[in-house]
Amino acid sequence: MLMESWAIILLILMMAGVFFRGRKLNYAVMTLPLGMVPVARILSGPIAAALRGMGVPVSVPFLRCGVIFIGLAATCITVWGLSKNAPSLRARRGYIIVSYLFSICIAWVLMGDVLML
Repeated sequence: MLMESWAIILLILMMAGVFFRGRKLNYAVMTLPLGMVPVARILSGPIAAALRGMGVPVSVPFLRCGVIFIGLAATCITVWGLSKNAPSLRARRGYIIVSYLFSICIAWVLMGDVLML
């Protein structure tokens, strides 16, 4: 799922680029946090190896899941903070719900893949 994570990041950057070219800078910035979970998946291997090297007595897959979960938490906090840029309350609620569901589903799939290795 490493290549899939890169593909998700690329697609999110392309979406932000489309919004940016359409002069919707607000929306471009609001889409960027959705890439934090795939970035956490990519960085989870080196971070888990470094923590394991420091003597943390937890298996590598669980350390990797912890890094992905921290990425999910960072995404949720960032999405909540950026939701204040939404033009209306209805748009804000929709943005938060869709972004949270997307991030939770991606994190769930990536954690499942890490635990299956």
